Amino acid sequence: EISLGLVGSEMCIRDSFWIGNDGMNYSELDEGYYYYESLDSNFRFNAPTFSIEKNQNFSVEISIINPSDEDSLYYGLMIGEFSPQNYTVDFMINDLGQYKIETNINISSGNYNMEDNLEVRKLKVLKKEATTYFYINDILVYNYVLDSLNKFRCGPLTSSAIWMDYIKIEKEKNAL
Repeated sequence: EISLGLVGSEMCIRDSFWIGNDGMNYSELDEGYYYYESLDSNFRFNAPTFSIEKNQNFSVEISIINPSDEDSLYYGLMIGEFSPQNYTVDFMINDLGQYKIETNINISSGNYNMEDNLEVRKLKVLKKEATTYFYINDILVYNYVLDSLNKFRCGPLTSSAIWMDYIKIEKEKNAL
């Protein structure tokens, strides 16, 4: 496997993720973390495009912190392409120990094991063959047969704000 990017330094984040304020979104780098905020309380995402073939195996892992004091607000990871022809897979959690996985429909929702005083949450999506596995803090919470994604984007998703420590994207090497 090869790594497409480990975003944990200012240089990688500057090269991959949008930074600025457009009236709906705000983002900045602060002490090595990527801060991303939805300014109008609607779900927003910042998801650059990465080169992954539609049937290729891949994994995406994100380490995020919810700076909001609203424990019931969901935040997480978006993968796929947001357009009328395609859909995204939204893998979201909140600080009450709940998760949900959605496309254009709710795929799964439930509770996850919240460790006491653990501020940082790690979400991982692993696609192997036709099955996609969803992990929270390295614990499998769901697996799902996912149709191939026509385009591939991934990044943080929130209706409030998040701090992102890193995002790691890996893909299987193409056979020669």
